[in-house]
Amino acid sequence: MLSSRFLGFLAVSLLLALTVACAEDDAGQDIFGPTAGETGTPDDGTPASTATSAATGTATETATVSPTAEPGDDDDGGGQIEDVCTDNPSPVDDSDPSIVVTSPEGGPDDTLSSPIEIAGEARVFEATVSLALFDGGGEIISETFTTASEGGPAFGDFEAQLGYTLAEEGPACLWVFESSAEDGSPTNVVQIPLLLDAAPEFVDVEGGAWCPENPDPAPDDRIQVDEPLPGDTLTGFARVQGRAQVFEAQFVVRIYDAEGNVVIEQPGSTEEGQVLSEFDVGVPYVVPFTQPGCVWVFEPSAMDGSDATIYAIPVHLSR
Repeated sequence: MLSSRFLGFLAVSLLLALTVACAEDDAGQDIFGPTAGETGTPDDGTPASTATSAATGTATETATVSPTAEPGDDDDGGGQIEDVCTDNPSPVDDSDPSIVVTSPEGGPDDTLSSPIEIAGEARVFEATVSLALFDGGGEIISETFTTASEGGPAFGDFEAQLGYTLAEEGPACLWVFESSAEDGSPTNVVQIPLLLDAAPEFVDVEGGAWCPENPDPAPDDRIQVDEPLPGDTLTGFARVQGRAQVFEAQFVVRIYDAEGNVVIEQPGSTEEGQVLSEFDVGVPYVVPFTQPGCVWVFEPSAMDGSDATIYAIPVHLSR
C-alpha cells in the first residue's frame, strides 16, 4: 500500500502542474511577457520599439525620416492624409509658437498643385524659415527656404512657393521649421498633412536635372552648345555659348522651370547666317526657389514658326 507521505507528495505535484497550465492563455502565450533578452512583437510582425524620425542638415540638405504609416482605406483620402506625417522630432510650442502657418491649411478636402503657396509668420534666427516636403513613403521630394520680413525675437511675415514633381496624386507632409544654428537639425517643426496633385512628367536625363520631352532634337552639325553643360547650376543668369547654323543667323533661347513653364524666352543671333558660326548670349531669369530646369536653344520653323532643331540642356535653376 502507498504511504501517506507518498500520497501527499503526489497531490502537491498535481497542484503545481495545474498552476503552471493556468499561467498560459488560451493561445499558449506566456502571460508574464518575454524573458530577459526577448523582444515583444506586435500582431503585424513589426518590432514593438518605436522608431524615431529626424531631419538633418540645413535647408539645402536632404532631410531623413522614418517610413510613414500605411495609408488608410478611406475613399476620400482621409486615411492617407491622417497617416502621412511622421513623428515630429521637435514640435513647435503650441502655447507660444515661434512659427505659425496660415496657408496651406492641409487636409483631404483640397488637392494642391505645384508649386505650393506657403504663408505665415515666424520669429526665427536670422529670419530664415526652412521648408521640406515628404511624400507618402517618407521620402523628401522638395525643399527650400525663405526669409521672414523680420528676424527673431520679433515676428515677421513670410511667403514662399515650393515646387515638386510627383508621378500621381497622393498624400504628402509639409514641414515648416527653423534649422538649428548649432547643427542644422530641424527645430520648432510645424507639420501639415496634404493631398497633392500629380506634377507634370519630365524625362529624367543625365546630370540629375529635368527637361521636357524634345520633339525635334537638333543634329550635331546644326546646333552645338558649350555652355551651360548638363547638370550645371545657374544663378539668376544663363550664359549660352556655342555654334549654330540657322536661317538668317537667328535663333531663340528658352528657359523652362521644373513644371514645364516658360521662365523666359530671348532671341539670339550668330555671327553669320546659313553656316555654322559662333554665338554668345546672356539670358537673365527669375525663379522663386532653386529647382531643376531646362535651357532650349532652337530655330523657329521657317514654315509655321513652330519650335524646331532643338538643343536641350538640363540644368539647375537657382535664384
